[in-house]
Amino acid sequence: MLSKFCGYPLKTGVGFISITNLVLSVIFILYYLWERSVDYGYSHINNNWRKPLDDVFMDNITIIFMNVGSVSAFANFGLKQATLKNETHKIYLWLLFGYVQIVTMVLFEADVLCRNTMTDKNLIRVVLGFLIVDAILVYQLLVVQSFYKEEKLVEETSYARLRSEMITQQVDREDRQWENESHTIDS
Repeated sequence: MLSKFCGYPLKTGVGFISITNLVLSVIFILYYLWERSVDYGYSHINNNWRKPLDDVFMDNITIIFMNVGSVSAFANFGLKQATLKNETHKIYLWLLFGYVQIVTMVLFEADVLCRNTMTDKNLIRVVLGFLIVDAILVYQLLVVQSFYKEEKLVEETSYARLRSEMITQQVDREDRQWENESHTIDS
């Protein structure tokens, strides 16, 4: 696991990741709102029966992508809260979304590479682009996973210390109570 994010503490790195991804999620949502409001350029000549079907399909696609953007924004907002308030349980959704995103990207990349025959020059560019995106996503996951493990360790250590202090206090109280009872019996 990692101990730093580009030379900065993990907490700072996770905050940067969450803010960056939150902004990108809002842009993603706004893009699909704008995209849906634009005419898709289908021919209006003799295709009147097809236009309503295309509209319904595109409405559904837009709703799906906007929901993905909303979940991403919610997960990134929770991740930012986790860095500010030390609430490790708010990292779970982001990690789940991140792993689903990686799997989806790999499947999409495999589909694109299998379906398209490109020249060698274009193929190298596409594969290089895919590798850069995958590397960024995997690095983000590693940073957030490392931050989660670090925070969870602090949380467990704090719990263990608090538990041992409470047990010590309880034993001290029982000892004092036993001493008081033994003094009253002796008197």
